[in-house]
Amino acid sequence: MYAAAISFLMRCYSLNLRTLKSALYYESMKEFTEAVEIATATIGDVALGMGRARRTVHQYLAAERTVTPEAAQAMTAYLRLRSEQFTAAADRLEAALPQEEQ
Repeated sequence: MYAAAISFLMRCYSLNLRTLKSALYYESMKEFTEAVEIATATIGDVALGMGRARRTVHQYLAAERTVTPEAAQAMTAYLRLRSEQFTAAADRLEAALPQEEQ
């Protein structure tokens, strides 16, 4: 199936195999880079996602401030959102990978 798709694209668009492989490689690299960016969160990112100041999150981590139930709920909501973002990024990256010939 993969071979037939490549052959079709090469005939319709006068693409050579090298150009097509390069485009597929670029797409998977683009999705990989975006996935790394999504997977990497700073304390500032977490604070923003929680709707808290960065300093407040630092104080939670240093036990200088008690984590309130509201703060825990905000963190829960942030983690659930991030989970959805991770799943979507994984799906996009997987879709960008060239399929194995069968």
